[in-house]
Amino acid sequence: MIPGRTARTYLARGLTVVELRGDIDIATLPAARLHLEAVTARPFPVLLVDLRPVAFFGCQGLRLLLAAQWRTLQQRGRLYLVCDSPQILRLLDIVGLLALFQPAPTINQALADTGALNATLRRPPRRAWSGRGRTPEGEDESAT
Repeated sequence: MIPGRTARTYLARGLTVVELRGDIDIATLPAARLHLEAVTARPFPVLLVDLRPVAFFGCQGLRLLLAAQWRTLQQRGRLYLVCDSPQILRLLDIVGLLALFQPAPTINQALADTGALNATLRRPPRRAWSGRGRTPEGEDESAT
């Protein structure tokens, strides 16, 4: 793997994508970490991590993903994962992280998942009922 080619960051439909490539091991971890830390340093990051070009992914890769997830949650953001590798999916399953990351097999599927989440987040919150005047459903209490 060519140095500096372990990761690249780009935008896809307004979402930040960090694509990891090649071997994610102790030698390439610092470069990959730089990309993920830059994205997760902002408030409310929405990040998609693409593991499809990854050839090797072991304990250092798991550590990298968990750190990115933790930083994303600290900043009140959301991390999505794209992965179609049976070996990586099996590793995530064995260590109990498959349910946490819920990887999508393609970027389009992950973007569709983010669209459904974003539509839910954009919905205006229901106003709390104060107990007087109109009920939450809009009916006038005094008329009953």
